[in-house]
Amino acid sequence: MAFEMPDSSTAPVVSGLLATIPQLGESKIAGTRMKKRELLWFTRYRELCEYAQKAGSCLVPQKHKENPSLGLWVKKQRAQYKLYMDNKPSSITKERIELLEQIGFEWNAVPEDWQAR
Repeated sequence: MAFEMPDSSTAPVVSGLLATIPQLGESKIAGTRMKKRELLWFTRYRELCEYAQKAGSCLVPQKHKENPSLGLWVKKQRAQYKLYMDNKPSSITKERIELLEQIGFEWNAVPEDWQAR
């Protein structure tokens, strides 16, 4: 699914989400301390939202020159999702899956016509 900004009849999903995601360096949200890993996840998620707004999709190249960490993070999310779907231990949660899907994240980055080869 390609990234699409919602039409004017719906809430601006990405813009709204960006406003609620903590900035790097923020460690307190709604009176609770965030764990470093959780803060890092939301930092990368924010970067992905910004990438999607500019690029029109969440298909970040693994070796993204402008932000190599983002490409690796996207790859890791797909790997963690596969583990989650196979009922294996995974760091991804249902809430994170929903957040990623809200912005049009594609769990399988390989096009179907390529897989058929």
